[in-house]
Amino acid sequence: MKRHGVNFFRSLGKPVQTLAPTSFRPVRSISWDFGLILAPALLWLAIVQSRSTLIHPSCIDPAHPCKKQEVFFVDQLSIDFQNGTADAYSYLTQNLSITLAITLPLLWNLYRAYSGRNLILHRLREMWADFCVGLQAILWNGLFTEMAHTGFHRPRPFIYGDLATQGLDPAHYTSFYSGHTSVTAAANVIVLLLLISRQAPTWLILADLGITEGLIFCTGYFRILAGRHFLTDVICGGIAGTLAALLVFAVHPKEPHSRLP
Repeated sequence: MKRHGVNFFRSLGKPVQTLAPTSFRPVRSISWDFGLILAPALLWLAIVQSRSTLIHPSCIDPAHPCKKQEVFFVDQLSIDFQNGTADAYSYLTQNLSITLAITLPLLWNLYRAYSGRNLILHRLREMWADFCVGLQAILWNGLFTEMAHTGFHRPRPFIYGDLATQGLDPAHYTSFYSGHTSVTAAANVIVLLLLISRQAPTWLILADLGITEGLIFCTGYFRILAGRHFLTDVICGGIAGTLAALLVFAVHPKEPHSRLP
């Protein structure tokens, strides 16, 4: 029994790739990384600037005004929430997730360099590759989210309490799906993928996994409590952000086996 306990704690210090040899390889920097950052950023900005053209304020239509009774039954509770503190907290968890997406892989690569696992040039290349992929996951997720906003133009929950004023702004028809929740998911999931691919120890992966789940849940909860999104918005946002991170990581070129540490 004692031996099993010692082996368990030893396994926490091993890289996840050691425990699961079929895992994926780390990403590498490529010449068109900057383009993969600039393209979604510009498209995202262009769609946001076009909201007034792409989104029709449907709730103020006298013939078909928005009614609470028409909202999906599990979402109706969100209509009664408008907590400003929760709104502020949702920005905090979102921004913390973005910060972790940039800094955590950087810190892990710095540790690997300090421990002598990499030459300085290879270490800098790894840092740049992880930074680019993390930023790409966030920006492509933002673009996909804005496309959903303008495609579905679902009214936000707070519109139903004041159609005459809140229903006039096209920006209030961007409820589906939750951008805060999706970017939190995308940022945290890409960190998890990068750490696994860079052979982070199991304890760090498990800690980051716990942080990831906590931040995604808290962000979605705060968005509902603030009256900014429905339950289905935050659930879909979490799924969409996760898929965006997986997609960016999957399609980005990887290091050849010969370069793996």
